[in-house]
Amino acid sequence: MSKAITVIGLGNMGSALARRFLAGGHPTTVWNRTAAKAEPLRAAGATVAPNAASAIASTPISVVCLERHDHVVEILQAADPEKVLAGRTIVNLTLGTASDARSLAAWLTECGARLLDGMIHNYPADLGTPSSLISYAGERSVYDANQALLSAIAPARYLGPDIAAANVVGSAGAAFHNLALGAFYEAVAYADQFGVTPATLLEVIEGHGLELLRSRFRYGVDSIERGDYATDQAAIRTHYDAACMARDDMRQIGQPADLTTAFCQMLQSVISAGDGNLEIAALYNRLRNSG
Repeated sequence: MSKAITVIGLGNMGSALARRFLAGGHPTTVWNRTAAKAEPLRAAGATVAPNAASAIASTPISVVCLERHDHVVEILQAADPEKVLAGRTIVNLTLGTASDARSLAAWLTECGARLLDGMIHNYPADLGTPSSLISYAGERSVYDANQALLSAIAPARYLGPDIAAANVVGSAGAAFHNLALGAFYEAVAYADQFGVTPATLLEVIEGHGLELLRSRFRYGVDSIERGDYATDQAAIRTHYDAACMARDDMRQIGQPADLTTAFCQMLQSVISAGDGNLEIAALYNRLRNSG
């Protein structure tokens, strides 16, 4: 059954969300500060609201996808909360912190509204594909009532009642993703200096490196859950020696090796603490307890 939905924020991701709702047959109202961004969606069948308040008031549920959490608060607070927000559901898909999610949930509750906080785990072009995913946190009843509608944009996963969970997963996932991207291009730039093309290195990584990572992640999580970091495989010292060799060679050819240097420093701190012979998952305990 089609349900009406509002999308606030029409950047690359917000526009993609609105198009997915329209493709699913859901009447979709949109609003964006820069009105011109709404015109392609009007042509695709969306209703363009004149302001955020009227957009939110037009449907029982609104998806908000903006660049910054502060923008979410600003727009919602300016939308005459007592009249507009009461009785409505806000689905916030804007990246923020755990405290951002909790403060927004508390304020919306005071306004008589309900919040689902979500995290998009893909780029706009991936929405709706089998590999796409959006995680949600908040009251189970709110998630259950809207799960079918939200599945129109991507497969949905419920993380639990802690409203902060989606932002925590999102921030952790973004940290890993961004560092992995940086490490890939640092490696590509290094290999290219010796005549190994980016395409060749990618072929090796796709054919072997990614599955090796998956295997080590699984092994590492198992070590964490067991609390046992003894290993007969590559210990932290082995990883350190390999990383330092790569760092030094990068510097020899004038490459800054920023990420590799940081990794060497991370491992050095564990070795200095006497844990160099442990499985690299032992980093978890040191990082977790460093505060």
